[in-house]
Amino acid sequence: MESSKSSRGLWTLLAFSLLLNAVLLVFITRHFQISIYPKPLALSQTPTVVPLPTLPNPIPKAPVVQHEGEDRTTSPQREYSEAVRPVFPHEPVPVKVSHEFSDEFPSEDSLDHFVWTNENFGYSDAAAQQCTVSNSELLQTAPPGGRASVYAVVHSALFDWSLSDYIVEADFKLEHWSGKSGLFGLLFRSASNGNAYVFQLNSCNDRKIPQWQIEKRTGPNGGSYTFLPGSGFGMGANDPVYPLGSWVHLKVVALGNHCDCYVNLYDGKGDQKVFSLSDPGVPFSNGGVGIRTLWLVDPNQLHVRHFHVKAAGSPIAF
Repeated sequence: MESSKSSRGLWTLLAFSLLLNAVLLVFITRHFQISIYPKPLALSQTPTVVPLPTLPNPIPKAPVVQHEGEDRTTSPQREYSEAVRPVFPHEPVPVKVSHEFSDEFPSEDSLDHFVWTNENFGYSDAAAQQCTVSNSELLQTAPPGGRASVYAVVHSALFDWSLSDYIVEADFKLEHWSGKSGLFGLLFRSASNGNAYVFQLNSCNDRKIPQWQIEKRTGPNGGSYTFLPGSGFGMGANDPVYPLGSWVHLKVVALGNHCDCYVNLYDGKGDQKVFSLSDPGVPFSNGGVGIRTLWLVDPNQLHVRHFHVKAAGSPIAF
């Protein structure tokens, strides 16, 4: 009998404890607004979807930066959109377009690509130096009863004058040795004070045989000149002989205090090295490029085409 009473007491105590715990649980969850179960999603409720941004179709191309001297029409590989192209930090930085310049003389606008000076380095313009553009050629025509000379240097905005090492080349054609004179060639390492080197064919001063030379223009406004050793009057190169009225390709490779000069007569022999020289004096370490003529006596005309210069050892700009 005593055992039965004791069992009922324990069950009563257990029931009371469970009831007390339930009351406490209800009080805590309601008072602190805590749910012990995740709230189910109502059937009538739909999740909120944030739409992704959409691109117009077709994707517009970003504005292409037109660098000075660069013709984008000749770069079809850049037709992709700059706006969607990823840029990676390990990619090489493109070479500035000012490290390369070409002129095919398509129009009179090409005349604006050069700084024009007369034979005494006095600033002038193309018209005053009898220079025009026709049929993709730069032309200089001696005036009636007179003579024509010019220094035409590519603007520093189009080709960097601070560069030292580069390759410059162009085609030339001279019609006559009128008055037993006439000179044409490539300017390189040219400065605003008139300092410059010139790889040239010279028939001036009544040269019986026109000679290839490397002239060094010095002094205020290029007023003085000398020649690199082995390339001056009486010491210049007679060969290859230039046939008047035909195209000849001149090329200069300037690297440090050294230059290699080539002539190509388009006779199947290719580039023929005429000089490989250094300046033993005070060399010009950098400067612009261009064209030089001297004493084209009437009647005479010089033709120039395919002018090109590129910094040596630099990747092609894209």
